[in-house]
Amino acid sequence: MNKARLPDEIVGLAVDLRREYAAVARTSRYMEAEESERLQARIKAEVISLRARFVAGQLELDSAGFHMLCLDRMDAVNGERPPGSEDRSAFLKGCMYDIADRCLLLFARPE
Repeated sequence: MNKARLPDEIVGLAVDLRREYAAVARTSRYMEAEESERLQARIKAEVISLRARFVAGQLELDSAGFHMLCLDRMDAVNGERPPGSEDRSAFLKGCMYDIADRCLLLFARPE
């Protein structure tokens, strides 16, 4: 996120979301393990598709714009949940930031 030159407050919120995600992911009482694994796999698939398009030049965005697109995609995935199911926006974004924290997702355009 630093390479993408995102503001400190966004980085700070991302760190908080990642920490909350880690707590939920490690504590089965908040979410069924199967649902957690399904959502994690979905997020990995979403971010790899977005990153591949960004690297290939199919997305005419700067780093901050790409970061925003990733957040928008997490919101879209959350919006696809069945009616009446619990909101998972923070979990999805936390998962995305966990992936980024492990350097498996970069928001900066490759040089």
